[in-house]
Amino acid sequence: MSKALACNFKSSNELLRAVKSVSKAGIQKFDVFTPYPLHGLDEHMKIRSSHIPWIALFFGLLGAGLGYALQWWTLGIDFPINIGGKPYVTWPAYIPVTFEMGVLICALATFVSLFVFCGLPKFSSPLETDEFAKASTDDEFLLYVESKDSKFNESELRKIFEACHGHEVRWIGGGTHA
Repeated sequence: MSKALACNFKSSNELLRAVKSVSKAGIQKFDVFTPYPLHGLDEHMKIRSSHIPWIALFFGLLGAGLGYALQWWTLGIDFPINIGGKPYVTWPAYIPVTFEMGVLICALATFVSLFVFCGLPKFSSPLETDEFAKASTDDEFLLYVESKDSKFNESELRKIFEACHGHEVRWIGGGTHA
């Protein structure tokens, strides 16, 4: 996180009004911290849906296919064993391993893609040292607007925050804005 202008709000309605105004002003590099999920916040922040479910589906199907192919190759082609005159390739016997390989590969791919898309690990954040930011985990709401946004205008943002009854407007992550 870079330098940013942050503001706390007492209620979710005030925060949602501020988010609408900030979004309407064309600012894209902002984030919101709330003590609980807020309905409709995603739409106002213009957050797109995640690609992680599609990645999980793809790798789950790939893992299941590889699990089935491994059993088919080893038990039917590479090293066939005649057990009681039964056929070499019997798909019902392959279902448990196929399912487990699908779940394993899906879980690993989801874990890795979550880390990649979220930019993890993050070892430090300027919000850790901000006393007012800690209130956003309890009973207040925090709006964090990065200064490197092309439409960033401090005076306009302060007007928005004031109009939406924000308090504790401050710079986070680098002292004053240069």
